[in-house]
Amino acid sequence: KAETLALELIRKDKTALGAYEVLYRYYRKSNRAADAERVLGSRAENNPADVGSALELAAFYAADTRDAQMKSILQAMVDHPRTFPNARLEVGDFYAGLQRWSEALEQYDAGAKADPKHKVAYLKKTADVWIVKGDRGRASQAVEQIVKAAPQDDGAKALGAALLVSTGDPDKIANGVSTLEALVDKNPEEPDWHFKLARALEAKGDLNNARAQFLEAIRR
Repeated sequence: KAETLALELIRKDKTALGAYEVLYRYYRKSNRAADAERVLGSRAENNPADVGSALELAAFYAADTRDAQMKSILQAMVDHPRTFPNARLEVGDFYAGLQRWSEALEQYDAGAKADPKHKVAYLKKTADVWIVKGDRGRASQAVEQIVKAAPQDDGAKALGAALLVSTGDPDKIANGVSTLEALVDKNPEEPDWHFKLARALEAKGDLNNARAQFLEAIRR
């Protein structure tokens, strides 16, 4: 009955994203992979300008190791900047979520060149990737560019703190923790600050507070 009702709702309102989500979860739980793919495809087709619909279908193909279909969806987003103005950033984040770092960096670099007004946003993502990969030299270069373009940017301060933490030096870790705690106090709604503070506290050995910050990042 629930499936019938959800399908009826979609027939009446093709933009009812929640109905697609209910069906998708039901089909996945019931091991009905073909139906799960079909409902995600319908969602994307019926909502061609919705970023979430495109990325969820791409994620389905990624989980099913169907690279060609996944890349086709992501490339279509990049090829239509009027429909998806932040496509390079969103596709880069998608690849980063899969830990496909070279492809993520490729998207961030292309985005920074194509959209100079938002270059700082792409540089932040680039620095994050290099920090995760443990390349402090390239991360520092990205942070320096951010500071030069936006010296008062809190994101640059957070990345600088993350770089200090990545050195493994106890004194630098302590400085990084202090900076991130100040950023969290200043803007507690920002999940990235909580996440970076959690990693800094973890590096410091303060696991209880690190766990609390990780949970807060998830909640935000």
